[in-house]
Amino acid sequence: MLAVLAVSLMAIAGVSAFIGRFGENADDRQALEQAIADNDYSTWKELMEKQLTEERFNQIVKDHKERSEKQSKEAAVRDAIEDGDYDAYVGAVKALASAQALSEQDFEKLVEIRQARSGNETMVEDMPGMMPRGMMKNGFGERHGRIGNFDVGEI
Repeated sequence: MLAVLAVSLMAIAGVSAFIGRFGENADDRQALEQAIADNDYSTWKELMEKQLTEERFNQIVKDHKERSEKQSKEAAVRDAIEDGDYDAYVGAVKALASAQALSEQDFEKLVEIRQARSGNETMVEDMPGMMPRGMMKNGFGERHGRIGNFDVGEI
């Protein structure tokens, strides 16, 4: 769950760092959209180059550094959970200003759940006709004498 959240936040941050900040006003954003709609490369290029400033570059560098540092801190939390190391977990969570550590009892439950979930994913992968995350290899519908995950003869 934490990994999904982290990836989602990185994707949102990456997109907004480039697109979301384009233009200081709505007119610039609208002009960019219009240039794209009109297939007008020269206007699009001019508008994009207008945004290429040293100040903007420095902000992108700063944002990148902050994201990288946060990703490292989040990785330390995940590693501590996977290792079942409560002390490392507490230290890693303290490094994340926006997070609060679980109690040792709740941490042990979290580790137990993750281990059970990991084992379950492995079991699903070992099941005939299944792929990781429980997806069916042949998808939905009838293919090669199968409907979904079942042989036609089994139905």
